[in-house]
Amino acid sequence: MEEFLIKANRFLYRNPENVIINSLTGGDMKVIEYNDGGYTYRNYFTEGRNIYGQVIISFKKFPIWVMQYQGGATNDRIDERTIRKMKVLSMKNQGLADELYPIRGPRENESSGFVYSNTLFGSIQKFQGQETIQFNDETYYNLILSGGMLV
Repeated sequence: MEEFLIKANRFLYRNPENVIINSLTGGDMKVIEYNDGGYTYRNYFTEGRNIYGQVIISFKKFPIWVMQYQGGATNDRIDERTIRKMKVLSMKNQGLADELYPIRGPRENESSGFVYSNTLFGSIQKFQGQETIQFNDETYYNLILSGGMLV
């Protein structure tokens, strides 16, 4: 399962501008999906200044791993263009997932003055943590994460 998570993260988020995002019936949620070798990765989420989402990995249609997340822009001064930049930075970092950091990619990254960091406690089996993006030492984006194995 861990190898599949890394593969899905790399495939989906290494080039986030190429990710196909579909709307669910009703239009209130979006979904990103990847399938390989009996595994399915689905990322269900809302869009906007504040987001909520859930990633479910299934094997042969049986859910085996989950991650919930919520958060977003931390103040009203942040414009939509900056929010998009931060989301792309977060996705690109996730696209760098490897055996050491399979869930969200490396702990730190930087792009155009934005400093990305994620702090996770636990393991892929059971974890919690947060992701932040700062600019000039001010937090612009914060996301709380938790999840783990279901079986």
